[in-house]
Parts: sequence; structure tokens; C-alpha cells
Amino acid sequence: MKFAGHTMGMPSKDIFQCMDLLAKAGFDGIEVRVAADGQLNDLTYTPEFGRKVREYAAAKRLQICCLTSYYKDFLNPEKRDAEIAGLKRVVDIASELGCPLARAYGGPAIPAGTDAEAARERIASGLREVAEYAQGKRVAIAIETHIGSGTYSATETADMLRRVNHPNVGVLLDYSWVFRGGPETVDEVFELLGTRILHCHVKDYAGPDRDGDFNLQRIVGEGRLPWPAVFAQLRRIGYRGFLCDEYEKYWKKELPEPEEWFPRSLVAMRRMVSAPTMSTRRSISTWPLRVAVVGLGPIGTSHVRALQGLGEGVRLECLVDLSEELRRQKSEEFGVRAVAGIADLPEDIDVVTIATPPAVHFRLAQVAMARGFNVFCEKPLTLNVAEAEALADQARKWNLHLGVGFKMRYEPWFAKARELIGGIGELYEVVTAKFQAFGGKPWVPQTGAMQELSSHDFDLIHHIARVRPVAMLSAHLSYRRGWEKEDGFSLLVKYDNGMVGALSGWYGDSFKWDGRDNTIRFIGSRGYVAIDRFERVVLHTDHTEEFKFVTSPNTFELELKAFLEAVRTGTGEYPDAQAGRDATWIVEEAYRVCPKAKG
Repeated sequence: MKFAGHTMGMPSKDIFQCMDLLAKAGFDGIEVRVAADGQLNDLTYTPEFGRKVREYAAAKRLQICCLTSYYKDFLNPEKRDAEIAGLKRVVDIASELGCPLARAYGGPAIPAGTDAEAARERIASGLREVAEYAQGKRVAIAIETHIGSGTYSATETADMLRRVNHPNVGVLLDYSWVFRGGPETVDEVFELLGTRILHCHVKDYAGPDRDGDFNLQRIVGEGRLPWPAVFAQLRRIGYRGFLCDEYEKYWKKELPEPEEWFPRSLVAMRRMVSAPTMSTRRSISTWPLRVAVVGLGPIGTSHVRALQGLGEGVRLECLVDLSEELRRQKSEEFGVRAVAGIADLPEDIDVVTIATPPAVHFRLAQVAMARGFNVFCEKPLTLNVAEAEALADQARKWNLHLGVGFKMRYEPWFAKARELIGGIGELYEVVTAKFQAFGGKPWVPQTGAMQELSSHDFDLIHHIARVRPVAMLSAHLSYRRGWEKEDGFSLLVKYDNGMVGALSGWYGDSFKWDGRDNTIRFIGSRGYVAIDRFERVVLHTDHTEEFKFVTSPNTFELELKAFLEAVRTGTGEYPDAQAGRDATWIVEEAYRVCPKAKG
């Protein structure tokens, strides 16, 4: 597959400036708007200008791969002839430029109250006339799946192709419109259109639902659309055409400048197209593993130190942070190159660790996996279940490892509790309490006590007892500090083994922190296991055993070592996206059932 950029994303530039930008970024082709305010205008075009354009494209090693026309009203008797003539003019220009395709709409949307059958036949006859004309010009007509046209869905498009019934007509697949129109699946779209696809528009959105929002256009892989599945289907059918980044800055001027957008987009498309689609975990044969750390605050710095302590099997290649000052400081401190973003990382990175404030975890993990990097993300993985599930799906489809920084699993008292838990019989209840002083971290009031303070505790319950949560029975959330999110909580949770959990956590004003901030007690049919963090584990059945602990190993090293070993070998256990999802499920359900918003 080849890659093109659309002049729609460069509205202030002429066609020569557009070609300069795309050639510099490394694209293979260019798609051009043909309109009164486009880079080409069929009403003012001259063969002399066309000759200059064609020569310039050749010099820049760019193929003019498609012309985007806007003639479509083949229904209105007063406009029909002029619209067909306009589309033929675009075909003439394409022929002179050596461009193989002209975009066409499948007519206008059919008005309510119209004889739909007759209307679609009339649209088809107009397209058939243009297709016959274009065949003699060695230009094919690509009917786009597009909102506001008679070919919004794949089903409508397949029907129009059947009606046109001409070998010189195919499909311009804009999957974003098909997705937004719903409810056709990717598999269904390709079952209907796969063999007729001549050209593809690629764009992504970060909208909250299928309706999306043009303001939220994102680099492919950073939004909500299932592009890995689309690209996998394109590979399956042997597609060899262009993937065109249809950047819509023409419509939304507030989007980033094309000089910033197109280079990043090309990198993302290339990585996604080449990403593996096997569902099994992969191993990496490179030695040592090449790692980058994103976020250079206290936790990110701990990642850096841990990685440098893991020995010759790991090479810390890059540090990433938006702060120029932090990049300078940490680069000097650790002797590692620092860059501003994931897009700036070299292609041969194997693993990215993310240690930023939680609100950006989801997007950064998406971006990193879109580049083909395995990801280890600090907890919480995301701030809602849907995002956690989306990341899990992305990792599975692209055969990437996605780990979560639940490092407390590696503390010896919790590891000991997991070893002992089978001795207390059927589990009835777990009781937890967590308390820490609020240290002024600026993101905590926006993240809340459940995610920031106690997501480790939620995960420990799941890990030690080997359970998953299934119901939130009750919840009380405290907002006494006036934060956006809760400063304390008390929850009653049911698990899939029938166990009930009474879970609480609170932020206080001040006290000395020495690690003794957490207690967990599991109660079973034959006794209990009680854990006092940094002190002891007690097993009480028909006798009592006490296991005391003085120190803890470097759990940053232990968790990263386990994750990197799994990346290297394809085997091994680490907290994965499901673990991140289940901890966040507790939070999301507490918000849902809490009897009042504050208090």
C-alpha cells in the first residue's frame, strides 16, 4: 500500500506548496480538491497549468492519485446536465495530469417522499454516462462512501455499483463515514465492497460515540475507529492502492498546522499498516531490549533508575517529556537522549513505559501502540472502563504487550498472602483500609481517592484472591475537601466467587508516611489472612502463624523485569489490561450507584 496526503488539509497553500510539504514528509502521492476554492479549479484550469503541475509532481516523485470533485446532483432536472458536464471536466483534468481516479458521490441524499427506486436509477444512469466517458480517458470513477450522498453506507454503495453496472466504476472507501453511519461491521463492509475498492480515505476521531465530532479529528490510531481491522482486511484482499490522509483542516481551521500533522500521520499509518494482527503474544529476539520512558516526574524517574539497574539485557534509549527543563535535567543526570513526544522516538524502540498524570494515559498508550511499541503504563491504566477495554482490544489485535504498574503485587507481604490464601477455605469477606496524607499532587483532586489512592488495593484483592468484581452493592463518596473528585470512599463490592468486599480509603491532612498505610483482611470458612503493609502477615486457622518483614525490594525493578521478560520471551505473567480494567470498574461502578454526588 502507498500513502497520500489530501490538499483539503492545506487550505492556505497552492498545489505546488502542497506537493512540497508532502514530498518533504515522505508521502508517495497527493489527492487534490477540484473546486472554486480548491488547489485546482475545473472552470479556470488550462492545459499549460496542467503541464506545470504534472512536471512538478514528477520532480517531487509524487503521484497525483485522485481528484476530488463535488458534482453530484444527478436528480434535479435543472442541474443534471451541468453536473454531469462538470464531472466530465474533472475527468479531462485527471487524464491530462496522469491521475487514474476521479472521486464521485453516489448522487445526493434522496429526499423524503421521493420514489427512492426511480431516484437511485436516475443517479446510476448519470454515473454510468460519466464512467463510459472516463473509460476513454483512462480514468476510473471512484464512488465515495460519504454522508449526505446516496452512498453513505456500504450497503447503499454496493447497491449503486450494481445499478451502474460498469467496469470503470469502483469504490472510494471512507471508512470513517461508514463507521459513523453504522451499524455495519468491518467484515460486512469488506464482504460487500472489498473487491471493488480503488482508493481509501483515512481519518480518525476521538469522539465519545459513533456520532463523533469533526473538531476531534486525530492521527490514525489515536481515535476510536477500528483501523487495525480495516487495514487487516485491506491486506487480506491484496489492496495495492493509496491510503490517503484526508486531513480536514479546510473545514476546521482550529486543527493543527499541516506541517505538524502530515509527518506524524505518515509515521502512524506506516506503523499501523505493518503492525502484526496475530492474537498470540509475540516475543522479541532483539538483545538488548530498547526502552523509552514517557513522563519524567518522580515515578518516571523511578522507572529510569529501575531500567538502568536491570543490567545488560535492557538499553534505555530515550526519555520523553513535554517540559524542556525536565528533558535537559534528566538527560544530563542519566546520560540518555531526551525528546518531546512519542512521535519523536526512533522506529526501533521495543517498549515504552508511561509515567504521566493519569488523564493522558489512554491517549499516550494508544499513540505508542499505534507506532508498534509494547506499553507498560502506570496505574490507573485509564479513567474509565471503555478506554481500558479499547486499549486491551488494540493490544490484542496488534499482538502487543500492555502491562499496568500494579507494583504492590511484588511487595513480599502481598506475595506471601497470595501464597497463604488457600488455607482459609471458602472466602467470605475482604476488608481493606487505606490512609495517606494529601501531598499536594496537582492531579489528585481531578483523579480522586479511588483511582489515585486505592487502585492498588483493588488490584491486590483481585490478584491475591484470584477474583473479579461483579457488582457494586453500595458506595459512599466524600467531597469534604471540595475537590472535583472524591477525597475518600467506602464501598461494598461483590466478587465472582461470592465474596463481599468492604473497601475504604481516605486522604488526610498530614502524618509521617513510612509505607504503613494499608491493611487488608481476608475472612474465610477456616480462618483469616491479615496483612499490615510493611510489617507482617498473619495466618489464623486452627493455629496462628506470623510472618514479619523488615524491608521491601525495589518493586519498580521487579515489575519492569517481569514485563520485559514477557516481552522478550512471549511468556510470563504481569498485570495486564484486564487487571487495569477491573480496578477501574470498581471506580466507575461506585460513581454510578453512589446515592448522592457529594457528601
